Amino acid sequence: METARRAQAEIQKAFKGSGEPVRKALACFLAGGHLLIEDLPGVGKTLLAQSMAKALGLGFKRLQMTPDLMPSDVTGGLIWIPQPGRYEFRRGPLFSEVVLLDELNRASSKTQSSVLQAMEERQISVDGQDYELPPLFFVMATQNPKEEAGVNRLPTSQLDRFALKIQLGLPSPEFEKDILRSGRREELLARVEKAAEAAAWGEARRECAQVKTSEAVLDYVLKLAAHLRAQEAHLSTRALQSLLDLAKAWAWLEGRDYVIPEDVQVLAVEAWSHRLSRTSTERPVHVQDALRAVRVL
Repeated sequence: METARRAQAEIQKAFKGSGEPVRKALACFLAGGHLLIEDLPGVGKTLLAQSMAKALGLGFKRLQMTPDLMPSDVTGGLIWIPQPGRYEFRRGPLFSEVVLLDELNRASSKTQSSVLQAMEERQISVDGQDYELPPLFFVMATQNPKEEAGVNRLPTSQLDRFALKIQLGLPSPEFEKDILRSGRREELLARVEKAAEAAAWGEARRECAQVKTSEAVLDYVLKLAAHLRAQEAHLSTRALQSLLDLAKAWAWLEGRDYVIPEDVQVLAVEAWSHRLSRTSTERPVHVQDALRAVRVL
């Protein structure tokens, strides 16, 4: 957990302000999930992704998602090689360890589906052959608010692939002043140093997976889900498991080998809101209502 604290400190050398989005992004990575960031342009989404990849010491690729982008532009595809006269698979940007899919909801539905399928299966299938993605594969996707023109809204079934959906909001006055002073993202990123080797993060993920959850915590999560389902909100079993995985990672970051209800509470809104109603103003309210209504045992 000390390596994760160092990573957070390194990320915040570039992405200053509230540490909560950084900590939640780290928890998402450690839980083996993928992160969706929904916010307006220019609030630091790309900076967060780049600084996080650099602090983690992992390979990074950024893809600007556009309507004309083909699935093979992201995943890779078969290329004819004259010598020795055969097709070979060329890996696409999705084979990096940390992948930023910028403005995912501007991509075509077909490209969205291929990317999200790869996220779920952690492999890409081409012409009957499977190609494994890196063990630490982590997608950070950004999405414009729905009211913006030219977007293809992600269906709930695809949103379910994301463990967390967060918003960054406007930077703090101190962070904004620092941005204005430096003037360039490269100068901010130059401050960030690698906190650990890639092998350390594989071990950290294994330790997070071994964090214990009591029967009381399991019952608490089930009662939260039951409260939401009673309001005719669909919540998959995958969503419950994802929240528990996130809570384990959060507990590990807090220095514990067991989950407490507060770990669930701090993550529930952003772990479940995007999986429920399609009305954005209602989504967080539903989960917050459940947190208020369901007693901790």
